[in-house]
Amino acid sequence: MTKELTFDIHFDSVYSHDTLGEGKQLADRYVFVIDHVAGHLQTNCCRIRHIYEGRGLSIPDFYDSTLTTPPVHFMQVFAPDDVDVEELRKVHVPAGMDIDIIELTGKSENDDNFMTRCKG
Repeated sequence: MTKELTFDIHFDSVYSHDTLGEGKQLADRYVFVIDHVAGHLQTNCCRIRHIYEGRGLSIPDFYDSTLTTPPVHFMQVFAPDDVDVEELRKVHVPAGMDIDIIELTGKSENDDNFMTRCKG
């Protein structure tokens, strides 16, 4: 079995979005980003597949995005059942980007009540 996750990818600015990319570029291409960390310049590699490499995640090339500037990307990701979602949330991502990881669960406890109410 697999876990279904959503990676909600936010950018701090239009510049961050333009630098880090979108679509297949964000998922797969190496983009080198210069970060200011404690007064030092640091080069970070931004590639979603690289950031989460070795964790068995299935990361798509294409995904939904908002029409805002900068956009928010919603990436549907599949992970092996044994992946610790809390550990995924702790993975370092480049400055200018934030990834909220949401674990989609199956049926909620309110699903039956909702269906009953809708049936009238």
